[in-house]
Amino acid sequence: MPLVRTFILTFLVFLLVHHLFFS
Repeated sequence: MPLVRTFILTFLVFLLVHHLFFS
């Protein structure tokens, strides 16, 4: 399912950005 995969990738990117800015 490409949609689910896109959602997971977006979520991972969000976590990465959040970690970088709020670490």
